[in-house]
Amino acid sequence: MLLDALNALMDIWVLVAAVVGIVTGIIIGAIPGLGPTMAIALLIPVTFTMPPIPAITLLLGVYQGAIFGGSISAILLNVPGTPSSAATAIDGHAMAKRGEGGRALRIALYASVAGNIFSCLVLIVLAEPLASMALNFGPAEMAALMFFALLVIVLFGGGVRLDAALMVLLGVFAGIVGLDPIEGTPRFTFDSFAMENGLQLIPVLVGLFAMSEVFLKLFERRSANQGDMDIPEILPSKVRFIDMWRMRATLLWSSVIGTFVGILPGIGSTVPAFMSYSLARDSFKGTE
Repeated sequence: MLLDALNALMDIWVLVAAVVGIVTGIIIGAIPGLGPTMAIALLIPVTFTMPPIPAITLLLGVYQGAIFGGSISAILLNVPGTPSSAATAIDGHAMAKRGEGGRALRIALYASVAGNIFSCLVLIVLAEPLASMALNFGPAEMAALMFFALLVIVLFGGGVRLDAALMVLLGVFAGIVGLDPIEGTPRFTFDSFAMENGLQLIPVLVGLFAMSEVFLKLFERRSANQGDMDIPEILPSKVRFIDMWRMRATLLWSSVIGTFVGILPGIGSTVPAFMSYSLARDSFKGTE
């Protein structure tokens, strides 16, 4: 079966679909506010006239490219293109401010490829049991997973856990704004028709990160003498194999976390991204 699958993937149109999907996904993912969901929604009509394998390959390439594309704006502008790239912005933008933006982008790309290869290998081995497990998930299991995700954010969010818990409660409150999904009654809309759609995650993230970055740059420019700003020297962006080999433990554990937490329905990619970042940060502190 694996040989048949590899033979099907070697078709020229499948390779073209993969390249087009990845490039399109990177472009869309780098634009804050769009993300992989929007990218797939835009390209689904294109796949109606395509054979099944190239169509699925195109959508997979778009999704994977968009996930990495979110790191571009997160590193260079401190504005996450996707919710999961908010963890990348923490240290990635700090490297860009030191002139190491190219190096940070290369590391993000190589780490994404490593995690993708690991998850694909796990999927090949565990696809059948995972599919049967996902079909058994009901409302009780989904509710337990949501509580697990919130607990993970509090425990691994870094800093003071009380502050993390307060932010989680604030996020829960923001999430219940809008129409009730069961009864359809408005909740905390204050008689505003626009609030019935709720507070969407992507616009909220763009507002929090983008507007704060704009104000910070504005204040930095005002505080500088006659508007002059300290522009860092652009450093070489080359990443050697030995550099990635030193990160092998972080890459392995991050791949494990991203794969097995991502398997759980309803969790998404944001929670494992912050879990991996917290693990890497704690491991680095332990070696100091």
